[in-house]
Amino acid sequence: MTATTMIEFIFIALGLMFTAVLFHRFPKVSSINDNQSDYPSVSVIIPVRNEETTLPRLLNDLKAQSITAIEIICVDDASEDATANIVSAYDVQLISLDDKPAGWLGKSWA
Repeated sequence: MTATTMIEFIFIALGLMFTAVLFHRFPKVSSINDNQSDYPSVSVIIPVRNEETTLPRLLNDLKAQSITAIEIICVDDASEDATANIVSAYDVQLISLDDKPAGWLGKSWA
């Protein structure tokens, strides 16, 4: 072995040792238990407009979470598709915005 190869080997070995030490110090995530009283209450508000293709996937994912939401509210901004039907099929609260204020800018304001 040459001196250069030996120095490279030492640097690589030191790098691996420091990596192991640094990663060992990362905090560990505790597993979620069945007692949800330890977690804060969660409400989810979703602004929707013409989301009949994407909304079922989002609502399925929300229902499958380990921490269940207390309420899921969809704020419908004058959808022209079956968004309202999908929301009602998932037993989610729907707020329809019929009277919009002047200067309304769409979903982001919902």
